[in-house]
Amino acid sequence: MDPRLRVLPGGCPAGRPVLTPMPMPDVEEIGPRDAGWEPARALFDASLDRWPSVVWRPYTAEAARRLIRSLQGQGLPFTLKSGGHSAAGLSVADAVPMVDLSRLRAVRVDPGGRLAYVQAGALMRHLDRAAARFGLATTGGTVSHTGVVGLACGGGLGWLMGRFGLACDNIAQAQVVQGGRDLVVDESSALMTTLRGSGTSLGFISGLVLRLHPVGQRFRWRAADLSVAELTELLPGLSERVQALPAEAGCALTLRSTPEGHVTGLVEVVAPDDSLAAPQWCATLATPGRWSARTLSYLEVQRHLDAEFEFGSRSYRRSLSVDAVVPACIGEVVDILRAPTPFWRTLTFDVLHGRAMAERNISSSCVPRRRYAGIAVCRWAEPTLDALGRSAGRELFAVLDAGHREANPARYGNYSSEPADSRYPPP
Repeated sequence: MDPRLRVLPGGCPAGRPVLTPMPMPDVEEIGPRDAGWEPARALFDASLDRWPSVVWRPYTAEAARRLIRSLQGQGLPFTLKSGGHSAAGLSVADAVPMVDLSRLRAVRVDPGGRLAYVQAGALMRHLDRAAARFGLATTGGTVSHTGVVGLACGGGLGWLMGRFGLACDNIAQAQVVQGGRDLVVDESSALMTTLRGSGTSLGFISGLVLRLHPVGQRFRWRAADLSVAELTELLPGLSERVQALPAEAGCALTLRSTPEGHVTGLVEVVAPDDSLAAPQWCATLATPGRWSARTLSYLEVQRHLDAEFEFGSRSYRRSLSVDAVVPACIGEVVDILRAPTPFWRTLTFDVLHGRAMAERNISSSCVPRRRYAGIAVCRWAEPTLDALGRSAGRELFAVLDAGHREANPARYGNYSSEPADSRYPPP
């Protein structure tokens, strides 16, 4: 046996021994009997109960790179956890070592160059706070406790994508550990297109450089509660309306159902507070009296959905990018949502427009670009419902998928509980 390896008794229920590197300087080792074990292995989706063989937590970026080079050099399997938001649970695996990046949260902002230098474990809230000090931001999801690297390298929808493109479109450079050696991937590299969408397939992304953009201090969050009939009436002419959506505005349309089968519609629009075009566009969807509005800072916008998407909740989610929303399919979805179940279910369509659909951005990433990202979600509270919840989520998505076969469908991996969806084919 290689002297740099040891046999570690598996801490997972399977209990099989696992070969692991010997402990390294500046790397904390956490096992099943240690106090930090449970939070270290926890995932955003608590229905995924994974037991790694051991958890290693590097204290420095260099220690992380050294550890990953060792693992890659020995051909050993391992997983990486930053925010733990992988819907498919790819951050943690049974009987496999996990590298916990939670000590590597630093974000450094160059305000003159409008760049953010982001460590591998940083969350969106760390990036947002650091950039906001200089009146800057970049597209970055809708939940502040999401990991930056996983989000950006997997695509990255967000309220700012109409102005600045997806999060992946704003990657200027990445530091990658691949095959036991360090690489720098920048815009002159042939690997940049793969990085923007399938970045984690390249290896360990030890740091990202992201472009930042000036944003206003105040935003207006508008929401209109609609009946199912009112929302579905919007769909036949939705494509024409979306063509007029101001670039500075982000828009999402949602159908929501309670366990009792009560279904309602919701339209949300987020835009700078001084936007004149956004309220005019909103009036094409519903009369001004139907809209409620809140004025928020950008940091508050980014935290606004945190409670709804609480870390440690139980859910199944899967998404589909399509060129058009098919009204007949939505009718079938509503029929499913009206059936009483123990679950809370939603179907949301995020609207891609402006820079998110710019040809230059499409051609320089491997993220499939369609006009809408349809996200089917099934949530529940009790562990005893895990199997039924996943089955109900798959049923909801199957109807969405089948009904959009003619709408040029593609998977959006960042919102999928199915591991097969998590990476796009390299270009």
